[in-house]
Amino acid sequence: RVALEWCPDLQQEGGWIVASDSRAVLSNVLSQCRLTPITAEVVRLAGDCHSLVYVPAHKGIPGNEEADRLANLAVTNGTYALVDVPRAHTRRLAGDYFWGEWEREWGNAGSADPPPVYKRFAPSLEALRANVWDKGMGVRVLQLLSGHCSLGSFLHRFHLEETAKYEWCDEGEAVGHYLLRCQRPACLRAQT
Repeated sequence: RVALEWCPDLQQEGGWIVASDSRAVLSNVLSQCRLTPITAEVVRLAGDCHSLVYVPAHKGIPGNEEADRLANLAVTNGTYALVDVPRAHTRRLAGDYFWGEWEREWGNAGSADPPPVYKRFAPSLEALRANVWDKGMGVRVLQLLSGHCSLGSFLHRFHLEETAKYEWCDEGEAVGHYLLRCQRPACLRAQT
């Protein structure tokens, strides 16, 4: 990276050939898959006007030869190495993984007959993400959509209420009824 930062200061027609002894970085630059911040910076600085070349600089230096041997052993034998990974990066990877798993399960839930009530409010996980999760209402809305809230149907299922019926209109107090058909919440909303 330092060499590429230096190149613009010394203009040369045709660009520069920059040599590196890091085969891993050069492979990552070539594939441009999952670039680390420093590798992304190298790609940006190199652009189309500079060439990157691998030079095995450690050849013949005993200390470096031993370091390479140990590194190869670690790769082939799976030796554990503690790497300090930024917490935000780990959280993003975990979040992406779980959103993917959830999306798969969400898609499979559509084949149920009748489909779960939450599919009427959020037919796709992307709709849920855009309209609920990204607005910071995720937990409460998910409780409501999944029926895990203080409505009669949920409380009755766990024997916390004698009946699942809503006292105001004498119908089953389920999420669909409460949100779509019941007049009581509509009256309460009109008053506020």
